[in-house]
Amino acid sequence: MHTRRDLRLSSKNLLIKKINFCTEYSNPHNLIVVVKSAAEVSGIHYERRKFIRESWGLDASQKYEIPPVLFAIGKSKFNASIYQQLLEVEEEQFHDILQFDFIDNYSNLTLKTVAVLKWFSQQCPNFTLVYINDDTMINVKNLLIHLKQSNEMAIYGQVREYLEFERGSSDPIAQGLLTPKSQLASDSFLDYIYGAFVIYPPQVIIPLVREIFDSAPAFWIEDIYVNGIVAEKLKLIRKNLVNILQVGKSYGVSDLMSSVFTKAIAIIDCDVNYQRKIWKNHTAVALLFEQRKRKKLFLAGILLCFLFFIRRLVFSSSGLKSLCNAFTNVTRDASIALKARIRLQSLYEMTSMWMNQVYPFLPFEWSYESSTNGIDDNKFCMQNLIIFTTSQKDSPAPILLVLKRLDEKCRSSDRIYFILIQVNEAHVDLPFDISIIREYLSFHNNTMPNHIQIHFLTLSKHVQKFTTNWIENADNETKILLDKLKTIHRIHLWLPIFPIKLSRQNRMPKQFVVQGTVTHVRKNYSGLSQSLLKSADQLKKTNVTVLIISGLDYYKFPLPVDAKLINQSIIQIRAKYMLDTPVGYQEYYSEIQSSIGMLPLLGNKHYYKSVASSTIPSSIINRTPLVVDEKLLEAYPILNKQSVWVKLQNEDDAQAMIRISNSKYLYQELQERQAALVQIAEDSYRHNIQLLKSFEIFFT
Repeated sequence: MHTRRDLRLSSKNLLIKKINFCTEYSNPHNLIVVVKSAAEVSGIHYERRKFIRESWGLDASQKYEIPPVLFAIGKSKFNASIYQQLLEVEEEQFHDILQFDFIDNYSNLTLKTVAVLKWFSQQCPNFTLVYINDDTMINVKNLLIHLKQSNEMAIYGQVREYLEFERGSSDPIAQGLLTPKSQLASDSFLDYIYGAFVIYPPQVIIPLVREIFDSAPAFWIEDIYVNGIVAEKLKLIRKNLVNILQVGKSYGVSDLMSSVFTKAIAIIDCDVNYQRKIWKNHTAVALLFEQRKRKKLFLAGILLCFLFFIRRLVFSSSGLKSLCNAFTNVTRDASIALKARIRLQSLYEMTSMWMNQVYPFLPFEWSYESSTNGIDDNKFCMQNLIIFTTSQKDSPAPILLVLKRLDEKCRSSDRIYFILIQVNEAHVDLPFDISIIREYLSFHNNTMPNHIQIHFLTLSKHVQKFTTNWIENADNETKILLDKLKTIHRIHLWLPIFPIKLSRQNRMPKQFVVQGTVTHVRKNYSGLSQSLLKSADQLKKTNVTVLIISGLDYYKFPLPVDAKLINQSIIQIRAKYMLDTPVGYQEYYSEIQSSIGMLPLLGNKHYYKSVASSTIPSSIINRTPLVVDEKLLEAYPILNKQSVWVKLQNEDDAQAMIRISNSKYLYQELQERQAALVQIAEDSYRHNIQLLKSFEIFFT
């Protein structure tokens, strides 16, 4: 039993708080989902949180504008300080942890539920709370339909009967469920809502919290106590929802993976691996329905045109003719997009075939561990090409360790080892790389061994030019060293552009996107914020928005973006893409492809001289044109005016977005720029293939 003091302390102290959570987000449904989880930083509860973030939780926030799902947890009883640090890191990445100051275990579930209800009553008094276990899976669309149809003073979920067992029962479950008769409204049983999925409308939450504290001590089995005993005292209706499915009871997993889930509000007590299968099947079914819908629309258009030609034999119909012409234009544009995808796909297959033929030589990236312990000597010496990304944080440098190992273990193999050092930030990387090479040569009387060749790999023409100039203007000692390596002839350009799945867009969103590392050090968010504030009224009238997206590892708070812009939905921030999974990348790229244009926001002068911005290849990869000025076009000659939205003189970002969005021929102009980006992508693939082929001479 939990005393009134236990209840008060559990809801008073929060280790990870959420202040003003319900007012930070646009929430047309007045709905918050809170998930009971456990203080694990790995294992089953972490995997469940990860799945929710990647699947229906992501769908809820992106598709239905519901705030991010919150995870209610307590403290871990194992390695508390370490676990707490890792949980704080998880919160810093996802911003969806609500942590209370009590030990996380089954007997404290009532404390957790009461703490959540108390927090919710203070922070979100006018919102509906959906409170679930972390092995529950929600069909958000059906949940919202139910909420629109329900306004009773009731608690909703799966109704069960609680039967008090006689004292002295040998059944451990009966012993666990035993509770004093004085707390029951009935001598034998009462209805309660099973805790795996509960809907608390706003009008019941405050009365529940008051009654819980007034009637303490509290029974430790939370759903029986809160959704049964306390609800009975308040005469609250417990409303049964028949479309809550329970794995192994209501339906088997094979049934759930059919169309049954499309009619459900939620699945409860479901293993996370089954949930992944169900979600995969559900999204595939939704895509199939969408494809069928498009097919019907296409056939309807054909029929419309046919009727027009029949009618034309009788009399003129300008309105019908105009509609038919519009359909013809859409069909032509779709045909252009399809041909572009086919061209990219065939080129991708050609690239893949060639790379498969030379696979033993391409590409092999080494970390500190793999270069020393992870791979045996025979396999190590079989690699011909090794690609490094410069990293100054590692000590000793992995490049040096690998070079030494090649000396010690691979001299007898009669192979030439080809080392490619990727230069990311040339003004910083080059001095560091040269110091490593100098240290290595000091072991060989300042002469490079015959079995090793070192080249540099740059990712943009302006970085290649900077690297060349830096080497030409180096001090005498460095120049002598680099002349020995013939470095000036070994600075290669690799364009980081690759084929991806291109999504079809059925509508024209007035959305512009900012992608990449979400930090003011690299992006000019202050300038963007000022520009948007100045034109806020016009942006709202034209429904133009800016979406800021990033992967989890590249998201740094706080941003110098005015909160008004977020509250007015002019700026949206989504930085929760799991970019270590294919699904994460697919969703990330889909956001970019559904935008009219990309804002580079290059906030660092080095991006124009010695650093390659990831936004430029992202524009080409996704066929989403950049909004640029002449300065950026000059720095990145891979782009041309046909492939971008060019700003007018003295035009800021907001003014450019409004002008572009209001164009009468927006769709046609976007198609033209996408076609130009496809051509740039094709040229880039061919360049990369030629570069790879030029390396073959080192392996013959």
